[in-house]
Amino acid sequence: GLNSPLYGGTERFVMNLSEELADRGHHIDVFSTKHSTEIPYQKYYKNLTIHRFYSPVNVFGINPACIMLHKLLKVKEIDVFHVHSYIYFTSIQAALAKLFRKIPILLHIHGGVGRPPYKTSMLRHFAKLFYDQTFGSFVLHQSDIIASVSAYDAEILKNSAPKKSDSIFIINNAINVENFPEVTPSVQGNFVVSYIGDLEPWKGVVYYARVIKEVLKKNKKVVFWFIGNGSLSSSLQNFFKGQQRVSFFGTVDHKTIPSLLSKTNLLV
Repeated sequence: GLNSPLYGGTERFVMNLSEELADRGHHIDVFSTKHSTEIPYQKYYKNLTIHRFYSPVNVFGINPACIMLHKLLKVKEIDVFHVHSYIYFTSIQAALAKLFRKIPILLHIHGGVGRPPYKTSMLRHFAKLFYDQTFGSFVLHQSDIIASVSAYDAEILKNSAPKKSDSIFIINNAINVENFPEVTPSVQGNFVVSYIGDLEPWKGVVYYARVIKEVLKKNKKVVFWFIGNGSLSSSLQNFFKGQQRVSFFGTVDHKTIPSLLSKTNLLV
């Protein structure tokens, strides 16, 4: 299937939505990327066709450099392009496909709007500003509907693209409660604070780590768990080297998460 323990929030969102629509009888073409030429380009699953495009590199660590426009122009029987985030090269290609094919776009915003809320290099800061004023603006204005999971992001979008204000809607992430059975708490001993997510700058973990340092000094019964992986994994482990009350679990399969949550007092 589409399931993978390495999937992040957006990937899992796409997976769940695609499977739900497929179960309702719709056909879904999923356009994604791959990091190896050994992975097959096409895969059929349920009522889904998965098109994978080789990306030799991720620009700035997040933006896959791949070409898929030619396939977007050729794929048949498409009623709508559902594009996730406006900040990717793949988003630009989807907007170009809409321009040529006149197929409506639903743009789903999962963050990444406006200036980065964390300290970054001048190069990356300038690159984001330049992108927002050029390619990003193009993607936004080609979109027929813009759905944001965040009210804060929606306001930024309305200010940066006032002509699209009436097309911007807040649609919070939905979950299938059947996939989240009630967990019986098994908390005992220390007070466990768990962070579950990517260890990346845009998640705010650098600032979170500084807070942890201060809490550790003031409270001897609190322990912290980092559940996830990312580019900051090694630096965070060095930052807390020798600290017995900070644990790193690395990449954890989603099926294991409920058991970790049952041992958690506070989830970040």
